[in-house]
Amino acid sequence: MLLGFALTEHCNLRCPHCIRDDVTTVRSLDAALIESILDQALDLYGAVTASFTGGEPLLHPDIDRIVAACAARHVPYRFVSNGWHVRRLMPLFDRHPPEAVRLSLSGATRAVHDAERGRESFRRVLLAVALFTSRRIPASLSIVIDRRDRHQLREAADLAEGLGCVRLHVILPQPVPGSVARDSDLPPEEWMAVRHETEAIARERGRRTVVALDYGAPFDGPESPCETFALKR
Repeated sequence: MLLGFALTEHCNLRCPHCIRDDVTTVRSLDAALIESILDQALDLYGAVTASFTGGEPLLHPDIDRIVAACAARHVPYRFVSNGWHVRRLMPLFDRHPPEAVRLSLSGATRAVHDAERGRESFRRVLLAVALFTSRRIPASLSIVIDRRDRHQLREAADLAEGLGCVRLHVILPQPVPGSVARDSDLPPEEWMAVRHETEAIARERGRRTVVALDYGAPFDGPESPCETFALKR
């Protein structure tokens, strides 16, 4: 059983494509509630895995307690992060290693990524990947594809491969007010082109990193295309 927790609505970044409309709100799940849910889930299902998202989950004020609670209950945990706070929290992750991590990209180069997420953001992501892979903790990258970085899909796949990532998640973001205002969303016909290019890259011989479209599913296991990508509508 996979338990998903949006630990906090707070985030240190202001990405225009984000589906959260107010990441400045410092509102987080209570650690005691999370512990209670873990206990109930263990009683019901016997074995569970916890997945942490946000906002930026590493900004939760009790992240140490939450991770320790998972470790004490032998519950594997994983999380999605923008990478900014990974280095600060590595002592915690050394004590209680995550099962897997997923780090977010808004471009395959510093110029494109930092234009979206702020100066030094790209370096922080690369550092975070290195910190985890050096400890043999499976790390994945996810990249949001829109008009800004449509041309960087292959470059992102090569970057993930070079960093030793187990997977590159290719994400076509949902239109939100910020993306509509700047006209950065791709038209539907371009979605299909992204799909075909992603599949072609994934089939290349010798590529060790899995490259696949993402639908918000867990890290592992087969994923079926939605009706749009399956050409059913």
